[in-house]
Amino acid sequence: MALLFPLLFSLVLSLDPKLVKYAVNCGGDSIVAPDGVTYIQDNGFSSGTASDYGKQFPIRLTRDTEIYQTERYDEQDFTYTVPIKEEGNYVLILRFSEVYFSYPDAKIFHVRIGDTYIVKQLDIFSKVGKAAAYDEFIEFTYEAGKLKIKEKVVQGGISNGKMTITFEKGPKDNPKINAIVLVKGGLEDTHQFEQNQALARIQKERIAAQQQAREKVNKEERKEVLDDTDFESYEQEIHTIEESDSLLSVIMSGPGLVIIGIIGILAGGAIISSGKGDKKKEN
Repeated sequence: MALLFPLLFSLVLSLDPKLVKYAVNCGGDSIVAPDGVTYIQDNGFSSGTASDYGKQFPIRLTRDTEIYQTERYDEQDFTYTVPIKEEGNYVLILRFSEVYFSYPDAKIFHVRIGDTYIVKQLDIFSKVGKAAAYDEFIEFTYEAGKLKIKEKVVQGGISNGKMTITFEKGPKDNPKINAIVLVKGGLEDTHQFEQNQALARIQKERIAAQQQAREKVNKEERKEVLDDTDFESYEQEIHTIEESDSLLSVIMSGPGLVIIGIIGILAGGAIISSGKGDKKKEN
């Protein structure tokens, strides 16, 4: 299903390069994005396969097309390490696009930091469709060598100044990642708000499309019923019913009832006379 968005949306999905402390182009070379953020060449991974399969598709919902055209995936769990040099508040941005499957419920996987799941049951296609940018935003705090998510210390999340992100194999296909960005600050320093607006619009369009599909199916079903109806027999049946109703209405009218009464009396008299005749014959 093609989803169209205003050009403005694709222009506001940008980051302040001054706030970006780390960015890696997973599965690809070093590039400078349109917003000025430099993504280093793919590194810091434990295993997996680099792929540029997405380069055959124009990526929707972003100006940073090239970032979403390369990826790293694996048939099992794999990790990336991200260096953190300063204490403070951060937002980890995980960038994804689905370029292989053309339907939902085909690729589903999880992401965690240490013992804490930050993304569960991720189905990229169900979020934005095929060949479209989708980002996950995870707020955390780094203080005194400890990493906290929602005020909870993440066990095994950071070691020697490096955060370990695990892309965990889920129930469908393989885990993957297109790019990783570390922003110093909060969600207001990212494009999460704009993406949420886009997701809301996608949901609205999907509901409208589903409603149109239901109406089309109902219309086609009604047409099939009408096409299969034997109207000649149907009209004859209606005509017979109408005639029956008309006769019944005459019979049940006042004059009709009087006539029925007279017929009954005459019939009764005839029966009595017949009975007397039979008795005379018997005598």
